Amino acid sequence: MNSFKKFYTGQNYNQHMYNGLIGFFMKLSHKKMEKNKEKKSKVLEIGPGTHPHTDYLSHEFDEYHVAEKIEELSDFYKDKDKVIFATYDGEKLPFEDNFFDRIILSHCLEHILEPEKILQDTFNLIDDDGLLWTGYVFKDKKYWPIEKPSWTMGAAILAGNAINKFSPSSDFFAL
Repeated sequence: MNSFKKFYTGQNYNQHMYNGLIGFFMKLSHKKMEKNKEKKSKVLEIGPGTHPHTDYLSHEFDEYHVAEKIEELSDFYKDKDKVIFATYDGEKLPFEDNFFDRIILSHCLEHILEPEKILQDTFNLIDDDGLLWTGYVFKDKKYWPIEKPSWTMGAAILAGNAINKFSPSSDFFAL
């Protein structure tokens, strides 16, 4: 767990995921999630690490809750306006049912041991008119973790970056 914390709280993660070609696609996916401009009262983002979706929001909100497995990330969020930080164990989210207008799981399901449980939990936490965004939307209506076409694309992007040196993080997986 210490290496996990070190990676996700350090500069390496942001440098690797939000620069160069990979960064272009990561930022684009955040922007594409912002079609609804109606104000939301309570928003929950699960597992944003040090790159929360707040920078991309196109709507106002009263409260923005962040749920993270890594307690040390609370320092990152302490000065952010209207952001409420909470930790969770990776299995059960510490909120009341029907509490949120919108829940965002942007590029985090692949880091959760049993994503089906978290998805089921989010269905309980979101109100009847709420929005759930996972960042994994496919035309064939299949959803992660049953189908994983995004992994293939991610591998292609990482391989292209490693071969063509698109970003400073191109040697991230080098031995």
